Amino acid sequence: MPESNTPPAIPRTPARSGRRRSWRFKLAALCIGIAFAFFALEVFLRLAGIGFPNFFEPDPFCGSRLRKSTSGVWMSEGHGNTSINSLGFRGPEIQLEKDPSVRRICVLGDSFIEALQVNHSDTFCAKLQDLLNRKNNDASLTFEVINCGVSGYGTAQELLLLQNYVMPLQPDAIVLAIFPENDIRNNSRTLDGSETRPYFELKENGQLLLDASFQSNSSWLIADSAYERAKARIINRSRVLQLAQELRRPKDVTKVKQSDAPDILESTINEHWYAYRNPEHPDSPEAMAWNVTERLIHAIAAECADGNVPMFSFNVPTPIQIWPDPSIRDSLAARCKIEDWFYAEKRLHSICENENIPFFELASTMQREAESRNVFLEGFPNATVGIGHWNVEGNSLAADVISNWLWTKHFSRNAKQNSDGSADR
Repeated sequence: MPESNTPPAIPRTPARSGRRRSWRFKLAALCIGIAFAFFALEVFLRLAGIGFPNFFEPDPFCGSRLRKSTSGVWMSEGHGNTSINSLGFRGPEIQLEKDPSVRRICVLGDSFIEALQVNHSDTFCAKLQDLLNRKNNDASLTFEVINCGVSGYGTAQELLLLQNYVMPLQPDAIVLAIFPENDIRNNSRTLDGSETRPYFELKENGQLLLDASFQSNSSWLIADSAYERAKARIINRSRVLQLAQELRRPKDVTKVKQSDAPDILESTINEHWYAYRNPEHPDSPEAMAWNVTERLIHAIAAECADGNVPMFSFNVPTPIQIWPDPSIRDSLAARCKIEDWFYAEKRLHSICENENIPFFELASTMQREAESRNVFLEGFPNATVGIGHWNVEGNSLAADVISNWLWTKHFSRNAKQNSDGSADR
C-alpha cells in the first residue's frame, strides 16, 4: 500500500480553541457596544432636537423640490420640527381628491412660505388656515391651506410647480407670495447663475421660452441618481448619520455679531438694489429680470384663469423694510441712495393690477406694525435678530393681516362680492 503525502492533522489544543472563543466574544462585545452607543446617541439627538436632514431632492420639472415623506428638525436658523408629506409639501398628509366641503387654498412662495425655521403650527400657512376657520361660521365648510413654498424658488419654478403639482390638487384659490430681493434674481440665469434650476427666456414677441438645460447638468444628474437618492433616504432616517455628514461639511467660522447687522443690511441692499429702484438701462440684466418676472406673473394668472381658480398675491417684506428703528432705514437710505424702500411693492402692485390680480402691500403694512410694536419680525437668536426669515411673530402677523384681507376680499359670504377682481388700493 503506497504511503500518503498528506501530513497528519494537528489536533487542536485547548489553549488555541480558547483564544478563538475569546476573540469571537470580544468582537461580539465590541459590536454590541457600538450598536448600543449608536442607539443611545440616536435617542439623545432626537430628545435634544438635533438633526441635519436633507429636505430637498432633484425634480425633473422644477429642478428641486421638498423630499417626499421626510421629517426632521431644521437648526441652521431658528429651530423647526418639519415633516414633508407624501405629495412633497410641508405639512400633514392631504388627499389628492378634495372633499366637496373643503375650500383648498394653495400658497406659492419661497423659503418664507416654506418656513423651515419654525414648527409647522407656527408657519404662515398653518396660522392662515386656523384664522380662516375661526372666521368661518358655516359648519359644512372647512378651509385647508396647503404650504407650497420651497426654498430658493423664484417665480419661474413657482409657475412650473403650479402646472405640474398644484393644479392637480383642485385648489379653490391660489396665493402667490413674492419676495423681491430674491425672486427677481432667481428668474434670471444671468443674475442667478445656478445651473441646476429652470429659467424662462423672453422672446421678441413677448412669449416665454422654457430653458430646462439643468436636466443635462452633471451635478443635477448625480443628485438624481439612484445611489444618491438611496443614500439620502438612509441618512435622513438617522440623526447620528446626519450629524456625521454635517461634521464633514466645511464650516464658515466667521461669527456674525448683532452689532454687524447694519453692515449686513447695507451689503444686501447694494446687492439687490433692483428691488429698491428702477433699473435705468432697459437692456440691463436687472431690467430684463423684471420683464421676465412680469410675464411669469401673467403666465400664473393665465394658468389660474384656465382652471377657473381665483388668484391673489402679496409681497414678502425685506429685512430693512420692517426694521423697527426708522433711524436705521433713514441712515441706510442715504448711504445706499434709496429714495423709496417700497419701489418693488408698488411695481408689483401695478403688474398685478394690470392682470386683475388682487394684490396686498404686505411690506408697508408690516413696517407700521414693527415700528408701533418695536419688535423684530425676522431673524432668530441663533442667527441674526432682524435679518433672515420670519420668526414666530412675523409668521403670525403676516397670517393675521392676509387672513383678514382674503376673508373680506373673497371668502366671506357676507362681504360684498368684487365682480371685477381688481386689486385693493
